[in-house]
Amino acid sequence: MEKWLLDSLIAKGVLTPAGIGRRAHVRRCRDCGRYTFVGLDDVVMAGVATVDVAPLDALGELLALLCGLTTYDLSWRGDRYEIDRRESHHIRSAPPGSKAGNDVVNDHRCGVDIAHHAASRLRIPSAYVFPDKPPF
Repeated sequence: MEKWLLDSLIAKGVLTPAGIGRRAHVRRCRDCGRYTFVGLDDVVMAGVATVDVAPLDALGELLALLCGLTTYDLSWRGDRYEIDRRESHHIRSAPPGSKAGNDVVNDHRCGVDIAHHAASRLRIPSAYVFPDKPPF
């Protein structure tokens, strides 16, 4: 891309200085090597979003939010993928899996893997103590 064109697109807010725009691209994380999508998360006042590629179900989104991760809609828009940040009204009105061509994903954090859903890490107290020697 010509420098004058890149400078113009950066000045208009279409691209970041690193060349990232609304079209989400697949990239490997430099630190952990996992695949991610990288793109701007909105048209106005956008930030660069780096998200995991694995879609979440409702439990996965809840776990991601409880872990302090942001969730996003990853949508196919005719000829490209786009990333949109999910706010509370999006989460209530469109749970994961409810819109065709749209996956719910979480922002990427190295070492955190919430694929579709995760096993519970909560300690559940047992109401019954199992004997060392069964009665049979």
